Amino acid sequence: MTTGQAPRRPFFRRKKSCPFTGDNAPKIDFKDTRLLQRYIS
Repeated sequence: MTTGQAPRRPFFRRKKSCPFTGDNAPKIDFKDTRLLQRYIS
């Protein structure tokens, strides 16, 4: 029952890309914890 509400737009899902692939990718240094902070627990 959506009376008086605007219709919802479909959600646009962006394709995830790896930050370590591509031309401008940083070199992976496994001792650099600041670079890998998002991926370690």
